[in-house]
Amino acid sequence: MAAIVLTGFMGEQPSIIPRLLPANAATSTHDCRLDDGALTPIRQSLLDGAADAASDKTIYRWGADWLSWPGIVHAAPGPVDTDRLYYTGDGVPKMRVGATDYDLAVTAPATIPTAALSGVGSGDVVSRVYVYTWVTEFDEESEPSPAS
Repeated sequence: MAAIVLTGFMGEQPSIIPRLLPANAATSTHDCRLDDGALTPIRQSLLDGAADAASDKTIYRWGADWLSWPGIVHAAPGPVDTDRLYYTGDGVPKMRVGATDYDLAVTAPATIPTAALSGVGSGDVVSRVYVYTWVTEFDEESEPSPAS
């Protein structure tokens, strides 16, 4: 079983800028005892999942699941739809909804839209340019097509 081991824990040092903290200190701590120089949980540890410590470099808790990747991955919950997790560093940028991963690489349309003038009329002459986009089932939009 893999475990994260911190030796010589110095405790909470909230007044120091995080980038200047020593490797064995924290800006904040939750649910742990800090009275003996060890990082001791107040509650009993609970094994939620397992990660291969030899190859996984990133672990992230998403809801009740622990996600892990062999490389450095940056993950962030969706700013509006909180059931989505967006992450990069594992190939193309991806979105996770539930237990399913979707690529965010929505290709832009390549075909230029065409418009034809029909009918007659009078009035001011107006020039217009048209573009179109693809929209996914999650209402996320691609880049626009080339302009007409």
